[in-house]
Amino acid sequence: YYRLCEYKLSIKYYKSAINIDPNFNDTYFNLAAVFERLEKYESSLKYYILANKKNPKDKKTLSKIRETFKKLNRNNDAVFYFEDALSKNPNCLDVMYNLAVSYKNNLEYDSSVELLKKIIHLKPSHVDAHLHLGQIYILTSSFNSGLEEFKKAIKIDTKFDNSHSIFLFNLILSAAGIFGKPGIVIIDPHITTINSAPEKTESFIPKISTGVEGTASSIFFPS
Repeated sequence: YYRLCEYKLSIKYYKSAINIDPNFNDTYFNLAAVFERLEKYESSLKYYILANKKNPKDKKTLSKIRETFKKLNRNNDAVFYFEDALSKNPNCLDVMYNLAVSYKNNLEYDSSVELLKKIIHLKPSHVDAHLHLGQIYILTSSFNSGLEEFKKAIKIDTKFDNSHSIFLFNLILSAAGIFGKPGIVIIDPHITTINSAPEKTESFIPKISTGVEGTASSIFFPS
């Protein structure tokens, strides 16, 4: 029924399923997803939280809870929620990550940086932690530190054809005013540091391999 966009029937049958077997995590998650599709975020959050109680370390549920808190402009509540979750699961990287991003969403940058660094120490290949840390550095005008984090993320995330790292890297630097104007961005291996906002973008992006030796790649940035 969900795939057929019969949302009222989906809600009815998911609730019936919960009454029959209240211990099945996926039912709560799927019901929450229906409410999210209907933009009923309070109800969605309720059932994502219930799903999380059934499986406290489930990655997708943790992310959905954080995202839903953000949609409700309740980032402060998200911080409290994930602080409590971390106290119960102190070694869960996914809980740490969602708390770190919630700190960032709530503009608690120092707390976010501290936790993101801990995550990276425990798992250096955590692409999203590098991306968020880089974004905070950019937002707080630590451009070179931010750039280094994005370079690390891009080095880890080597799938050029579907790389959110590339997109986010360019988006954040452009939005932060590092580049003079949005436009065509050429990937170049010779970047070192940024001392001021350059007028041109051609030499300010680290190189990503495209599988074709000796060729440059480009990304279009819409105005």
